[in-house]
Amino acid sequence: MPRHKQRRNTVSERIRLPTGGTSVIMIDEKYMPYTPQPAKIENICGSFRQAVFTQGLDGVLFKTNTCFGKQHELYHLQGNVTLNGNKASFMGARSMHGIEQLARALSLETPQNIVHMVVVCTKLGKRVQVSPNGLLESRIARWSEQVHLEGRMMEQNNTVRIRIIDFTGPFALPREMIPENNDCSVTGRGTVLTRFTWRRIEWSQEVESACLALCNSMAAWLTECS
Repeated sequence: MPRHKQRRNTVSERIRLPTGGTSVIMIDEKYMPYTPQPAKIENICGSFRQAVFTQGLDGVLFKTNTCFGKQHELYHLQGNVTLNGNKASFMGARSMHGIEQLARALSLETPQNIVHMVVVCTKLGKRVQVSPNGLLESRIARWSEQVHLEGRMMEQNNTVRIRIIDFTGPFALPREMIPENNDCSVTGRGTVLTRFTWRRIEWSQEVESACLALCNSMAAWLTECS
């Protein structure tokens, strides 16, 4: 059978030359800059402090059997809740507002929560060079007192991984909010996934705003580094 060539969409891009002049080149559409995306929470995992009773909630709960006994599952637009006995843990929440809505679904009047992990996504608006010892890694290495370049695994050769070790400057975060661990992955498409983990932290609008501000500041720093 005849082989069909894959159609490639190209667009023109005007670039500035070192001499001061300009030139128009044709490049593949997928390499064009796109609209940056500010920091957005993709996942919050934690639990509620109060005991949750399933009476009156049977109509919205799914019962599941596990090797540890019977559990109840609540699937909500704002996340999923697992009830084991009177303890309720949640995952998939994407904001403090979402956690509050989960609490209302469980009939908790004054909800108190403990969070142990948050994942935040930002998009730089352009492709970046993530090859080993490439431009991005070499510029990040200049900030070795504040960030540490993590090793690569075979399936992550197209990803730059860093860890914040000093939460000051562009990585500023109040001392009481500093996570026990963190890692940040940057893809060639310019997508940045940042994960913070704590032993336990009470999630609030203040903590959420501080974490999002840090991720936006780090995205601006990565844009300069790339």
